[in-house]
Amino acid sequence: MLPPEIGNLVDLEYLNMSETSIKSLPPEIAFCEKLQELNMYGNILEMLPETMRELHELTELKINARSFHSNLDDYMNKLLRNGNIKSQHIPSVLFDIPELRTLDLDGTRINSLPEKNSCKLEELYLSNNYFLSVPKGLQTLPYLVMVDMSHNFLPAIPDNIQEFLPSIRILRLNYNLLTSLPHGLCNLITLEELELSNNKQLPQGIGNLTQLRVLRAANNRIYSLPNSLCDLLDLETLELTNNRLAELPVTMFNLTKLTHMHTFSHMKPVGLWLHKNPITEPPEIKRTEHLQPVKLILLGQQGCGKTTLNRTISSAAKCPTSSDNTQKASLHNYLSAEEKSNLMKRLPRDELIENIEEPNSYDLGGADMYKVLHQHMLDKEALTLLVYDHSQFSQQPETYHSQIGYWIDLLHLHVPGAVVKLVGTHRDLLTPESVDSSQVQESVKRQIDEYRAYLATELSKLKEKIEKVKAKSEANVQRPSSNLTEFDPMANILQLEYQAKQMKNLLDNPLKIMPKIALVSCTEGVEGVLELISDMEMIAINKELMPTGQRYIPMSWQKLKGAIKKRPGYKLNWAQVKDLGVKYKIQGEILTDALEYAHNCGDVLWLQNHHKLKEVVFHKPFKLIEALRGIIHHDISNILDFDGNKSFSSIGKLSKEQFEECRNRMLTHGEISRQLLLGLWYYLPFSTDREQLAVTYELIKDFELAYLIPQSDLPTSKTYCEPLMVVPWYVSIDSTPSDIEIYWDRAAEDGMREMEIVYTFPHTFPEGIFERMSTQLQQDADIRLDWANTIYIEAKDKKTLVRRFVNQTSSEINVQIQVRNSELRGAVQHLAQLHQIWINILGSVPGIIWKILHYTAKKLHADKLYSANTPLSATPSARYSSTATSQMSNI
Repeated sequence: MLPPEIGNLVDLEYLNMSETSIKSLPPEIAFCEKLQELNMYGNILEMLPETMRELHELTELKINARSFHSNLDDYMNKLLRNGNIKSQHIPSVLFDIPELRTLDLDGTRINSLPEKNSCKLEELYLSNNYFLSVPKGLQTLPYLVMVDMSHNFLPAIPDNIQEFLPSIRILRLNYNLLTSLPHGLCNLITLEELELSNNKQLPQGIGNLTQLRVLRAANNRIYSLPNSLCDLLDLETLELTNNRLAELPVTMFNLTKLTHMHTFSHMKPVGLWLHKNPITEPPEIKRTEHLQPVKLILLGQQGCGKTTLNRTISSAAKCPTSSDNTQKASLHNYLSAEEKSNLMKRLPRDELIENIEEPNSYDLGGADMYKVLHQHMLDKEALTLLVYDHSQFSQQPETYHSQIGYWIDLLHLHVPGAVVKLVGTHRDLLTPESVDSSQVQESVKRQIDEYRAYLATELSKLKEKIEKVKAKSEANVQRPSSNLTEFDPMANILQLEYQAKQMKNLLDNPLKIMPKIALVSCTEGVEGVLELISDMEMIAINKELMPTGQRYIPMSWQKLKGAIKKRPGYKLNWAQVKDLGVKYKIQGEILTDALEYAHNCGDVLWLQNHHKLKEVVFHKPFKLIEALRGIIHHDISNILDFDGNKSFSSIGKLSKEQFEECRNRMLTHGEISRQLLLGLWYYLPFSTDREQLAVTYELIKDFELAYLIPQSDLPTSKTYCEPLMVVPWYVSIDSTPSDIEIYWDRAAEDGMREMEIVYTFPHTFPEGIFERMSTQLQQDADIRLDWANTIYIEAKDKKTLVRRFVNQTSSEINVQIQVRNSELRGAVQHLAQLHQIWINILGSVPGIIWKILHYTAKKLHADKLYSANTPLSATPSARYSSTATSQMSNI
């Protein structure tokens, strides 16, 4: 026995009394106040002194606690096992040592714990005992991070287990009598290791345990795994030996940290264990039920390899040469059976291509001219591949904005919340050290972080402004209104609140940019492409990324979609669509849902939020783009080649001299004559179908790509170059200060009312919105002059000047709208009308951020006007009269 004098060793920190045949400790041990570690292994202890609770620095106690049950006879043992009595043979002082961190009570035949404990236990071993329920005493041990209750008789786990183990990281419940596990177990969100072997099943909500690294569930009767299991992205070990699994969840690919299979480490199974399950070969992932086709959109700079990549994805064959690059904004709607067969032959057995419907891919050209179409073709429900030349980026990182950053801004503008996958091309041109995408990933993350920080700052400023406007409005509530104050765009609370809501939506719905960047080669086989295809498939079957991709679709919807696609032409009006819907008993809101489904698949294009095209369905979108290609083309200057394109002389009936005049007017002023248009459209598939050409003519107006010019009833001397339409995108001549002076400043009249609004765009000015505004100003124009960044219009007693310019102070793009009218009310009404047109255009771009810089009104006075005697010398870019009648049938 240890002598009482041990208490004299007041500075004792470590005491090893293992295998010394002692049966207890003297009470004086309490005087060893600095004792931190006490080892008494190999001794048969009968008791421990109550004074041990005074050892305030003791953190580690090594004892053979099993010796405390040596005096239990068979009868007492049976009572303990059946729960007829509570165990009391373990000294309670063990739970009162304040700083004790670890306590091993394995195999001590206990069935209860003291309900009041004062120690700071972190690890507690209770395996091989007689517990019939989780002891309430655990609730008084809040610091526990590891509990082992394996080999007990637990029939259930309490629903409020989180209250017992708030900090738990390792929980072992192997070999109990559990037939089900409560959802409460899935609230132990700090869990890193969970062992449930030799029980019955896994809880459905196990995916909540996002920090889980190890899950052992061997020797159960598990027939299937919950889908939420595949949300455990940190899982490194999944032991499922000896169960009844015939298949695995289709999203098992998410568990990327399961890098080994059927291996051991430190005598324990690690990695993925599927031994003794009905899976006879590497798990086959069954076809996903109700998986719908995915629309695929390819974006990127001109010449980055989008067309080549698109064809490679479709055929997995060697791609065309670089000379066969994107010449248009094209649409590849289907893969042929031969292409699909070639692709299937090239895929290894474990690829998943057979589990996904073929995507309908929109290859959107990257040239500036095609950017006017992007707002119509981009789709939040689609998978967007942002393609860039990685070999160029690796040599010139400064190309990040033009190759990637610009396109991310574009997606922020038009499809916030979209799913985006970055694809770097020309992998075959890279050196081994350049095959690294980390720099791109860092740049993307930095851009996204800066954008979100900017949004948060602007939203805060906007909320402050709203409060100030409200306060000012309340202060002026008794003030009588006037014609001028009836329209005050800077004090429109509803508009400001809408902008705040829109900005918050941008913060709440960021782009879903996949962290992994695919690097592919298309000139040397299909290196990297098969891996990209697999990544795309995994995205398609991910319900969080593509929530509508696996919904059940009625057969009637499929039939309707097929019937729509078989109709002639490429456009159906709403009445035609409704008639088809009646045939398949699809009407009302169900018809809307069915069309949304067809649109999301990429089989049709339905712009249901477009103010002019919402009742039009384009059932052959590729033909639509081919038609628009006749007007919007990145290489239009080369296409306008009289000698190389005989259609201008044979179909347009133009001489070379006449053609050159028409060509110059188109490339300078955006004017397109009837003869020139017929030559441009000659190579379209429906160029001989006058009805389809007339439809296309109207669609160009509806898409706001051009405004139409009413035709004169009387022939002119130059009918061949009389414009049918003006495409603002092609207007290349810009206004000069003298132009503004002549047509606006010097044209002012005494007593006229002048009002203006200036809008500023602090982040990004969307391509094409100024041109869209231009097309909507033609309605009542008597005289109109167009420059690249300026529009001047006269109509009866009102005049309009719209300008786009760079603010020299802020470097931001500004848009200025000025109006003049002889009457104040007329000026207010006209400006309000133009403001609403502009606001509607801005509202169609969900990610746009804009402000009103200022809003002014004034009366012009004679003494401040320019002299009327100064001669006018500038030549207007175009003059069109609205008194002529339209002759669209002449097409």
